[in-house]
Amino acid sequence: MLNNNIMIIDCQVAGISGDMFLSSLIDLGANKDKVIMAIKSCQRYLDQTKIKKVEFKKKKSHGFIGTKLNLEIEEKLNSRNGLEMYQNLSDCCDSLNFKKNTKTLILNSFKTILRAESNIHGEDIKKVHLHETSSIDTFVDLVGSAMALQDLNFLESKVVCTKIAVGNGITNFSHGIVSNPTNVVLEIFKNKPFILEGGFEGELTTPTGAAILVNLASQCVEYYPAFSIINTGYGIGSKQFKDFANMTRTIIGKTPQSLIYTEEKILLIETNVDDVTGELLGNVVEKLTKIGVMDVTLISAITKKNRPTTIIRVLTKNQDKNNILNILFSETGTGGIRIQEVSRIKIPKNRVTIPITIKKDRFMVDVDIKKDSNGEIISVKPEFDQIKKIAIEKNNSVKIIYDKIMSQIIQKVSNEG
Repeated sequence: MLNNNIMIIDCQVAGISGDMFLSSLIDLGANKDKVIMAIKSCQRYLDQTKIKKVEFKKKKSHGFIGTKLNLEIEEKLNSRNGLEMYQNLSDCCDSLNFKKNTKTLILNSFKTILRAESNIHGEDIKKVHLHETSSIDTFVDLVGSAMALQDLNFLESKVVCTKIAVGNGITNFSHGIVSNPTNVVLEIFKNKPFILEGGFEGELTTPTGAAILVNLASQCVEYYPAFSIINTGYGIGSKQFKDFANMTRTIIGKTPQSLIYTEEKILLIETNVDDVTGELLGNVVEKLTKIGVMDVTLISAITKKNRPTTIIRVLTKNQDKNNILNILFSETGTGGIRIQEVSRIKIPKNRVTIPITIKKDRFMVDVDIKKDSNGEIISVKPEFDQIKKIAIEKNNSVKIIYDKIMSQIIQKVSNEG
């Protein structure tokens, strides 16, 4: 159900690592026993690995009290095949009977690490061998954090983060000496709307922390949004720094109902063309779509001297601006492009999975639900590809199946209030 809960992950001073984020969730009140049980299950899915001790203890950093994960492990391998680890992690999730979105967060976060390693080493993802992230530490951080989020019931709520301190200086690791932030951390954040800053010397943000963040947080903010605070959790890291507390701070609260509509600044980029064929316009739309613009629209218009023209209008985030300008100039031959910053008001949507019965067979359908500022449902939209698949399986028209599914969805959503 859509709610006005909000989680803010504050990593602007000490960055974020998997264990610090996990510890902050325990500090917030996540069920410690459930999380430890899930963590201990990880050792069954990595060969030659044993968890000797796992506990969460109160600890101070620079005078501030928080929670720290103490983990003692025994490992005989220092490198593993990434895809084999992915399958092992998936099996581990299945054994714990996680909710769908809990398992998705875990696997997507690990996949993010795999892709980043593949890109920076120029290797096929099937051949990638992990070193530092091959440790059971990675499983512990991902499985533990996801279990804690599920227990706190925050996997379906709004999650934002502050700008991210990634560190300065150098780090020694399996491939030698590298600058901070490490290559894999930079790759994880590449082309994603997160604000990075160096901060203090040292490795402040780890690959696992970065991977969790990009798969969990929907927005990176420079300032805290308007909200009323419920609780704060402080996750203490292992390193000690001279000038600051080594902690990730996670805050949960509620946004005012009047702010359930969210506002963001985007760019509106447009140009007029009157001598470009339909085929070329189609090519422009295809290229713009491939680079991931938010929307592209072609509008027929009449300009001066009653000349027919086409307005190409693009909505995008600021970081795509130069790519869009290059495409418009090179593919249309236009002589000028208009750019303006506009406000975009959005209604948050919540994706839920709803059981549907068609001809005595049960199907699970993903549904996007939108509500207004008073909590009233204003739209429900099932995943159309799933509807088509059901229609094919039941040898029926998509329209008939769609109508049947919609009637059941509306009834179930209405009953839930």
